[in-house]
Amino acid sequence: MSYLSKISLLFIIILALNGCATVSVVDSWKADDLHEVKEKNVFVIARASNPDVRKLFEDAFLKRMKSKGIQGDVSYNFIKNIDTEKKLTLEQIETAKKTIKEKGFNAVVLTILKDRKSEVTVNQEGGYTAGATYSSEINPFLYDFYTAFGNPYTAPSMRHSGYYVEESFDEQEYVTFIVETLIFNLDKPNKKQLVAKVTSKIESPTSAAAVVDDYAHKVASAIKK
Repeated sequence: MSYLSKISLLFIIILALNGCATVSVVDSWKADDLHEVKEKNVFVIARASNPDVRKLFEDAFLKRMKSKGIQGDVSYNFIKNIDTEKKLTLEQIETAKKTIKEKGFNAVVLTILKDRKSEVTVNQEGGYTAGATYSSEINPFLYDFYTAFGNPYTAPSMRHSGYYVEESFDEQEYVTFIVETLIFNLDKPNKKQLVAKVTSKIESPTSAAAVVDDYAHKVASAIKK
């Protein structure tokens, strides 16, 4: 299994859980003529091998586009399977071009998973005495050096030693995915078609619905500035 395949698989597993995630834009760029896309028929595509994740991302972007009066449609209505492991052949690219042209699309919003980063934190619990009570009124004849030396949790000033909470360690992995959305104006020359790029990080994603809605919102806000 390739590196990107492992990233995609982990992304799918985490998204299947319940919880929340933090989405933030780390870099963005837009061309001066980005506004022209608003008048286009936009083809929305998320490059993901898992159909459920792909559908969630594409639907989220289409919903936001339509709320702004932008015409478009999702790719899964026309392209059923996307193999993220293989580079498209020239024939496949030409077929995709033909499909896009025949359906009247002249702009594309493409979202792709770029990378995965992880950080492990260790939380320590226990390692202390609980329930002890103390008093300054002591009987020094009840204690000796070896008692104090051998048990650091028993000292002359301690009347009731309480109980020792065993020390434990809990490791937690915080996962960050780097996701990028590119916007193309297909009516422009090939090397000038890219009109916007937004790179974001999704930290500890655990709910697909929450991730895609927030992600689409952050991308839209970034290119609106």
